[in-house]
Amino acid sequence: MTMDLKMENAFNTAIPAAGHRRRSLRRKIRTGFMLAALLTLLTGGGLIIQLTGFDRGAPFVPPLTATVEDGGHEQLLMRVRYGLTGGTFLALAALGTLYIFIVRYILHPLEHTASAARQMVDGRLDATVPIQDTDEIGRIGELFNDMGVNLQELLLLVWNQTGSALNALDGIHQQLESRQTAPQEKVIRSHLQSARQNLGTMQTVAQSFDLYDVLLTGHKAVAGEELVDRAN
Repeated sequence: MTMDLKMENAFNTAIPAAGHRRRSLRRKIRTGFMLAALLTLLTGGGLIIQLTGFDRGAPFVPPLTATVEDGGHEQLLMRVRYGLTGGTFLALAALGTLYIFIVRYILHPLEHTASAARQMVDGRLDATVPIQDTDEIGRIGELFNDMGVNLQELLLLVWNQTGSALNALDGIHQQLESRQTAPQEKVIRSHLQSARQNLGTMQTVAQSFDLYDVLLTGHKAVAGEELVDRAN
């Protein structure tokens, strides 16, 4: 019981809540794009305002040469203002498009994966991640779905092996409780051998995994801290 509590605390420490990370990541992305859009507006708007009040003594705009006529001067300023205005709106549109792309093709798949992981933690092994693409994020979803299938197969193996072991034990119990005939040693030995094989299969499967801070030794599961205490 002590080892189970230690393991639960270790997993809770190593794996923070998925919902907290998801909300934090979305907030960071949204805040970053809002700051980028604000900086674009301030920069473009400041330059446009500076050009609107342009004169040859303006401190932030290089003076035009004296050979430029007034008409050409105004046309040049108008073109620059239009260019800055269009560039500002294009930059904002590019930022908006990039934000939509990141949310749709990166953030949403990660949120689906986090949601499925939370359901799996709660025991819902039928949770799956919808695969939208074959890129790295889509590959993560495929691997997650494969992990769910492997866990289900593992539980089915445990269920079948324990079921066979229980049937063997029931056979032994019937032999021992039978009042009509004497217990047959050969039948009891056969049932014991079957139960031992089934239980041994489950232990072999368990030993094929690399477990978190736990060592399977003999017929016991020993926590990492207990191993350190034994070594000392």
